[in-house]
Amino acid sequence: MSRSLSEPTGRSAPATSDDTVAPDGTDAPPVAVTSPVATSRADTSAVVTSRAGGPPVDTTVDLRDPSGAAAPTVAPGRARLGYRRELDGLRGVAVILVVVYHVGGVLWPSARSWLLPGGMFGVDLFFVLSGFLITSLLVGEHDGRGRIDLVGFARRRLLRLVPAMTGLLAAVLGLALAGRMYAVDATLSSAGWALTFTANWAMADDRPAVMGHLWSVAVEGQFYAMWSIVVVVALRFRRHLGVVAAIAATGVAAVAWWRYVEMGRGANLFHVYMGTFTRLDAPLVGALAGVAVASGSVDRLRGRAASLVSAVGLVVVVVAAFTLGPFEPVLYRGAFTLVAGAGACAVVGAVRAGDGVLVRALGARPLVLAGMVSYSLYLWHLPIFDWLERATPGWSPVVRSVVGVVAAVAVSTVSYLYVERPFLRRRHRRAAA
Repeated sequence: MSRSLSEPTGRSAPATSDDTVAPDGTDAPPVAVTSPVATSRADTSAVVTSRAGGPPVDTTVDLRDPSGAAAPTVAPGRARLGYRRELDGLRGVAVILVVVYHVGGVLWPSARSWLLPGGMFGVDLFFVLSGFLITSLLVGEHDGRGRIDLVGFARRRLLRLVPAMTGLLAAVLGLALAGRMYAVDATLSSAGWALTFTANWAMADDRPAVMGHLWSVAVEGQFYAMWSIVVVVALRFRRHLGVVAAIAATGVAAVAWWRYVEMGRGANLFHVYMGTFTRLDAPLVGALAGVAVASGSVDRLRGRAASLVSAVGLVVVVVAAFTLGPFEPVLYRGAFTLVAGAGACAVVGAVRAGDGVLVRALGARPLVLAGMVSYSLYLWHLPIFDWLERATPGWSPVVRSVVGVVAAVAVSTVSYLYVERPFLRRRHRRAAA
């Protein structure tokens, strides 16, 4: 079985994340709103009507998000977010943590103990970003239209996640059939689990699997399905964001408690690591952050104070990545939830900080570019590393690692430009129709 991040082999890390898409538009003429860090793009505009009954707000949203999540816009009087370079920067940080972690786990095994042994926390940051953006966009759609189109939401999520994954699976299957990659039977079964968002269940059941890092995409898909229904029901019968926040907080506490119980019972930590109901606390923490921003609860957090909150949160995530491996007992006794909370601080602080040193650092071009291609990079890097490990047994670990990273970046850029973007545009055209 090819395992990933959270596996005892240290191979795979969860992905994406974050993932949200622009809400459907209205027919009313737009009123432009400018974000201090917005970047205008002709193909990424969406119209959202305000809860206060005013004219719709035209906001530029990032349809290039690796997980499909675009920065949301909410009603006037509440937080408005256009495209935010700093959020792409945070995605860049997340995917770099994961890729470096797998370099140590696959291409340079002797460096595993010191080369970001906890780089899998990049996945947790993806989860937090996803919960934040998905919740914000669902609330924004409800604000603007008075309802949430679940069918449209599901279609957008699938268009965001499935095309790039299908390209990966087709390529890996071709290599398997040619005898140059994984076993054909395991590849076929893994492809089925990946496309049905059940890879984490199959791996937890010890089924023969390859591309084990796709377990986190499964958790993302399961979260989207469950949480979108929860938000729809909560806002339909109790039109108050406090209800959504209470449900999310209860879910966080329940997941953290259940993970603690499972560890106390001696459960296989590999299974606990990738279980649906033992990993949902990170996206739910992100959902709480989304509610906080959408409701205006953190409006007083701004400027230097917001930058400090974001910086401290990001430092906690990075320090954890340097010091904690995936199966440290402390993680299952509450530290996973605490790191997710730190990630949420990094997200909310960055969103509220405005212009400043931290926002400019997160908006640096290399981080933003990494964030733009982060979904494809997450999908492709581990199979490329696996193939390179098999094909270059005599290479120096350093040379193999450099070649692996360069190859992963090149292939993921092609995937982003020629697979992801065309479907993102198609998704956006259908949403705006």
